[in-house]
Amino acid sequence: MCNLIASINESLNENRTSTPATHENSTQTTNVIPFLYVFFAILAIIDNFMICLLFLSHRSLLNQASNRFILLLATVDVLTVIIVIISPVGQVFGDNYPYPRDRSIGPIFCAVIGSEYFIWAFGFTSVYTIAILSIERLYMVVQPRYYKKLFTSSNVNMMIAGLIVLGLIIAMANPFQSRYEPYVKKPCKWVPLTKNEQINTILYTVIFVMQFLLPSTIISTCYTIIACKIRKISIMDVSMTHSIKSVNNRRVKRQVTLMIFAASIILIICWLPNQIYFLLVQLKVVETLTSIHLLTKILVIANSSLNPFVYVIFNKNYRKLMMQIFCKIYRRQFWGLRRKKVHLQVP
Repeated sequence: MCNLIASINESLNENRTSTPATHENSTQTTNVIPFLYVFFAILAIIDNFMICLLFLSHRSLLNQASNRFILLLATVDVLTVIIVIISPVGQVFGDNYPYPRDRSIGPIFCAVIGSEYFIWAFGFTSVYTIAILSIERLYMVVQPRYYKKLFTSSNVNMMIAGLIVLGLIIAMANPFQSRYEPYVKKPCKWVPLTKNEQINTILYTVIFVMQFLLPSTIISTCYTIIACKIRKISIMDVSMTHSIKSVNNRRVKRQVTLMIFAASIILIICWLPNQIYFLLVQLKVVETLTSIHLLTKILVIANSSLNPFVYVIFNKNYRKLMMQIFCKIYRRQFWGLRRKKVHLQVP
């Protein structure tokens, strides 16, 4: 009887809205999707770990508010991709993922892991961290007098804690949308928040605004104001002379501002397809297409691996310090191998 129920449920499940970790049936997609997930995940772990190492080896950098937020961003990105690898969404295990079959553990697993709660919670922490960095740059360029008062060490620590809590709160809808069904192969089923479509429309619209539209608007507004301010400063510089120190300070500020602006643009490009597509699916405007859904998720994961490249490309100081770290690692490896060879040659 149980086998009959399982077969019926599986056949019905193929025509329903997929869970966040749904797999494509075609062999080609099954092979490509896990590879892309693992590739971007490993890349994100390595390059974000290097950014963390940079700050740990040069702790004086953490005196600047922007660098503390960037360290938070790197840490959260590493945690995100680690969870992706061990969860069903990463598809590393393919169809052999070890889902718990115990009725007491299964619902908890689906609510916490199957719903991808922490993946998106950390993801939204990253999104709002970029938004806070945009505000930080706005105060640095437009209101430097208030900058030191607002972005003190204690205030920045409170902001970082607030960003983590905010990410956890914004993703709270996920656990309520994942239901455990023990008689199917993939027991975590994605369900609507409520049975009322009108209420769902309101809820999903509010969630979309909070998760993506609001931080994107903050980012866009901040950099529009910054661009206008920088243009005015550039016009004034034509008729004014400044000390070398003043010019260098402005150059550094512009480098950091440009770096965060580039990271913001990449974030919007990588996140927009997933957020728009997910909203349209929840509102039943479009049908769920597994391949498109998974590709939009891959873009989100790719964003975590791209940020460190942006830091190094646009910031001369980061680039210099990163080269120093690579040189130290190379020297240690080189001298270690050399000592080994000498030791082997001794009779």
